[in-house]
Amino acid sequence: MSHDLNAPAAPRKRDFPDGLLSFGGLALHLIVGVFPFSASGLLAPLWAVIVLGLVWLAGLVIAIRLVRSRPRLVPLVPLVALVFWAGLMLVGDLLLDWTA
Repeated sequence: MSHDLNAPAAPRKRDFPDGLLSFGGLALHLIVGVFPFSASGLLAPLWAVIVLGLVWLAGLVIAIRLVRSRPRLVPLVPLVALVFWAGLMLVGDLLLDWTA
């Protein structure tokens, strides 16, 4: 029996935890997009809010791509986004005098 190395790989069977984790991760990322990312305009200048919006969109693209390839990593995307947001707000407060 010979194997064709150029043949596409068989799709991986998804089980319940993978679907739940990927759906939960995407839902959490959408929640993170509403708050605190959208509320950042109260603390940060416009350029920082735009940067945060672009970072959030990049995270959404990464999360959607991970749903198909590695669904168990999707919940890490909103966590990384929150850490980035908190870091940017902290740096802005300490070094750039951002205040509410």
